[in-house]
Amino acid sequence: MRQIEGKVLEELEYHEVLNRVSGFALTQSGKQKALMLRPLYNHQLLIQELHWVNEMKNAVTYDQLPAFSSVEIIDELRMLRIDQSILAEGEIRNVGEITQSIHGLLQFFSKKKDLYPSLSSRLTKVKYHPEIIDAIQKVLDRNGKVKSSASPQLERIRHSLERTHQQIQRAFNKMLENLYNDGWLSDTKESFVGGRRVLSVMSEFKRKVDGHVMGMSNTGKITYIEPASTIALNNELIILENEERLEINRILLGLCNFLRNYYADLAIYQETVVAFDLMRAKGRFAYEINGVLPELSKDGELYLVQGVHPLLYLRNKEKGNKTLGQTLHLSTDHRMLVISGPNAGGKTITLKTIGLLQLMLQSGMLVSCKEYSRFCFFDTVLTDIGDNQSIENELSTYSYRLKQMKHILKTANKKSLVLMDEFGTGSDPELGGALAEVFFQELHKKGAYGALTTHYGNIKVQAENLPGVINGCMLFDRETLSPRYELAIGQPGSSFTFEVSQKIGLDAKLIQDAKKRVRKDRVQFDQSLAEVQKTKAEVEQLKKELFQAKTKSEER
Repeated sequence: MRQIEGKVLEELEYHEVLNRVSGFALTQSGKQKALMLRPLYNHQLLIQELHWVNEMKNAVTYDQLPAFSSVEIIDELRMLRIDQSILAEGEIRNVGEITQSIHGLLQFFSKKKDLYPSLSSRLTKVKYHPEIIDAIQKVLDRNGKVKSSASPQLERIRHSLERTHQQIQRAFNKMLENLYNDGWLSDTKESFVGGRRVLSVMSEFKRKVDGHVMGMSNTGKITYIEPASTIALNNELIILENEERLEINRILLGLCNFLRNYYADLAIYQETVVAFDLMRAKGRFAYEINGVLPELSKDGELYLVQGVHPLLYLRNKEKGNKTLGQTLHLSTDHRMLVISGPNAGGKTITLKTIGLLQLMLQSGMLVSCKEYSRFCFFDTVLTDIGDNQSIENELSTYSYRLKQMKHILKTANKKSLVLMDEFGTGSDPELGGALAEVFFQELHKKGAYGALTTHYGNIKVQAENLPGVINGCMLFDRETLSPRYELAIGQPGSSFTFEVSQKIGLDAKLIQDAKKRVRKDRVQFDQSLAEVQKTKAEVEQLKKELFQAKTKSEER
């Protein structure tokens, strides 16, 4: 697909699908990549991606995948590229965690090569280095802090720190007890000033306490004094803490210099974790919509069997409603489908279903239809769906649609999929119908694939006469005066204008008056279409009953 317009993505609700996929990703990069998905140009890479996602969907559905982590090491890799740079303890822990994630993936897919050959092959260039984990575990404990055993020097310093802390504690507590007994302390007894532990002495007794004054309260009633017995010990503590920090930096620098030797592998770990996270997100979304990998046609064939709009399916699923699938067939022999029928009968959602599923497939996503459906790849998808009146550009709906018709005629070719809803409407019916007919003939000459919806009788007639074009209609139940939301191929449909008016309760006299104002042949034509639909529905029901009777007979 060479070019995809923002308008097309918007009209087909493509971004909403990406939002759903992004919600299943764990890594921040995975979420961003999901939102940036676009149809792929390279068909070989696309087919490979589809097989990966299909296997991931199966793994999500039927298997116990290793735990996926949200950890990434983008900043860590950037730092490791700088000589003598030091990663913080948490950053080194991230390096260990992503290495463990890679180990889990490699172990899982090495045992499941027969079930997931494409994903297993995806990991062949990824090498696990246990020495990375060993080196990190020698330095960091389970909480991601540097162990005392990381070096003899650090161990000695920390023993001294612990001993000094204990001495300070004993000296301070003794002074605290004495002053408390003398009644010289405030209610708070002690506090911290500048990181040093001090006594909270009532100011009238401050000259009686041996120590260093560190400050006073806002009211001046309390003086903060560091006891003389702890001053030297606190100074020693500061020296030891500085020594500890320097030794930790020396240890971490050594570890980072070791990790720098594996920079290329760590970069592959980062890329692999994000790639598998995105594939897993696609697999999870496919599971939610019953997505499948259809057959991929090299012969320019789009055979959609029981295809459903994934977003409509999810919305109906939340409400406990059923979503009807649509079946249609476009090929080199029948490139264009003209869909007619009543308003609110499902024509628009059928167009959106075709377009959205095509974009999803060419973006490496599975699609919601039967697995024996067949899809080909298109270079462009062109749409004109919905009311696109532009106030900013001072274009009416009809003017905008004329502009779109011009653009589509200019762009469309034999590798294009064109989807147009109610094209030609918005002007005088007779004049608009004539222009729509000319446009339709020109588009037909382009050899583009497409599905178009219309109420124009002349377009329905053109569809019967032009080679490579077929009529279709959304079925309508004349008994209940309700749309059935089912697409039938091979015949044009009635708009059921008067029947729908009758259902919503419009005065019967007004309907009869309207019928008199329409040419008699036009009413008869519409009635004939309605009768054809009714007859076909009765034949389909009879075939269904005969099939059921035959099945029961064979079971006996």
